[in-house]
Amino acid sequence: MDQIVEKGAVLEQSGMYSEKDGLMLQMDIIAGAAENKIDGNSRSSEWGPEAADAMCNEVQDYPVVRGLRMGDLIGATPKEVICKVMLEEKLFETWTYGRTVLLGDACHKMSPSGGLGAQTAMGDAVVLANYINTLTTVESEEVEKALKAYRDERYPIDKDGVKTSAAMFSIIKQGLVGKIARLILGHMPRWLWFEIRARSVRCRPQISFLPLAEDKCQIKALHQPSLEKTRPKNMTVGI
Repeated sequence: MDQIVEKGAVLEQSGMYSEKDGLMLQMDIIAGAAENKIDGNSRSSEWGPEAADAMCNEVQDYPVVRGLRMGDLIGATPKEVICKVMLEEKLFETWTYGRTVLLGDACHKMSPSGGLGAQTAMGDAVVLANYINTLTTVESEEVEKALKAYRDERYPIDKDGVKTSAAMFSIIKQGLVGKIARLILGHMPRWLWFEIRARSVRCRPQISFLPLAEDKCQIKALHQPSLEKTRPKNMTVGI
């Protein structure tokens, strides 16, 4: 979705992710597919092996790259690793309880449409590690204080990510919402589109107890409280 689409275009969202073990993960959301609802009685039939087979049949002719279609990838994939998962969007308010803490999808599930799921999860991990690294005691009070600082720093950023992903997903929805979203997108100035996309790369947290990576991005990074608060005194804070 890094290109401006023409007015009236039929939109389909596709994402492909490469796993370290060689598996290829494909996410296809065909306009209107997300409108389907399931109840408790149909959960097994909608999300079991048969449903995965039906999903594969529906997208097998979908072009991936020139000369290659989804069916080629599906055919080369072991059947036992193919599954169908449910799309959920949710931002939880409670991230910590005592010494227990959540990060990533456990506390903020977002649509893959924005491409922010893994990015925000890694950001959570970096900030959480920064605060945990400064602990000098295992007393519950200090641990809970560190976990609260992590939640306070990441919550507004991840909340924005959830909203951005939901907005991107609205583009491929059916009904009035989808039509309005596509109309707006079709007439959106290019500079505004890039400004929206730039928001997704402004948050680039770094680990405070390791040498900082050189920031070569032209877009200025957001202020990172955990880097400032937890950076060892003998190490430079500036990025």
